[in-house]
This record gives sequence, C-alpha cells and structure tokens, in this order.
Amino acid sequence: PFDRLLQSGKDSFGPATLVLLLSGNGADGIQGMMEVKDGGGSVCTLTPDACLKPDLPRRVIDGCGAQEVGRMAEMAFIIEQID
Repeated sequence: PFDRLLQSGKDSFGPATLVLLLSGNGADGIQGMMEVKDGGGSVCTLTPDACLKPDLPRRVIDGCGAQEVGRMAEMAFIIEQID
C-alpha cells in the first residue's frame, strides 16, 4: 500500500515530493521511495539509532540513499524550508 501511495505522490508532485520516514519494519514503501528519489524528489529518514523500529530506516538509507536525519527537530526544519 505505501508503494502505491508514494507512486501517486510522485506522479502528482514530481520533484517537489518529500518523504519523511520516522520508523518502521519490513520493506513496504522502499520501492515507492526509490521511485520518488528517481523522480527528483527527496527522501529523509530519522537515524535508525533514534527509531523505535529501525529496520526500515536502515533499509531506506542503504537501498535508496535517503538523507539521514539525527533528530526530530531537523525533520521539522526540513518541512519549514518547503516553499
């Protein structure tokens, strides 16, 4: 389901798409995040050490080249920078 959601976001917003990942397990969403990156969008994830469930953030950093963010306050700063 998340792969389809992210695909729709990429199709609608193109390079303006921003994905923020806070925590998670499994692999659902990885393909969609790769498509967002390939479409010029941005993918950021909280550093795995700060996550309740670090499996998915680790996979997204390794597999998608997501930007690793150390603190939630940095996530807020990224959102504030959106035009």
